Amino acid sequence: MKHVMFTEPEVIEAGKPVTVFYCPDDTALAGSNQVYFTGGFNRWAHKRKLGPAAMRPPGATGRHWQIRFNVPKDALQLDFVFSNVPGGDGQYDSRNGFDYHLPIVGGIGAMPGRLHVVNIAVEMAPVAKVGGLGDVVTALARAVQEEGHLVEVVLPRYDFFLQSPVLAGQMRYETEFDWG
Repeated sequence: MKHVMFTEPEVIEAGKPVTVFYCPDDTALAGSNQVYFTGGFNRWAHKRKLGPAAMRPPGATGRHWQIRFNVPKDALQLDFVFSNVPGGDGQYDSRNGFDYHLPIVGGIGAMPGRLHVVNIAVEMAPVAKVGGLGDVVTALARAVQEEGHLVEVVLPRYDFFLQSPVLAGQMRYETEFDWG
């Protein structure tokens, strides 16, 4: 992703300055005359907000817009989007609605908003997979867990689970439901 966005230093440290570089050429902001940076910290929950602020345009031979700011000492994650307007209607590069998120090392405190996510499905790779749903459920659960959230997957109690070497000793909760 370095061709679109990168930072200097590469590892962002709490309490120190960082420069964010952005090349809009292959994004929704391609051809924009101005690029704005809107950011926050700790899943947008930190009291300190950044921008929207106009980024410094690239030099004569460069392609990357840039903005420099100090990272708070209690920041654990940098969250941000780019746009061609300082707010409101315009074009945004928010990584297809997921925003940009970069870890910060050395911050004090804990990340707010840890979620407990429960996925309910009829498939999950590799234990119960017939089609593509099993792959999606597994990939989604892993991605959410990598963001620091607690994830559980609820599946129907298929009889073959009892003989599964993958699930040996892991089936902790079992219940039945009457559906009318």
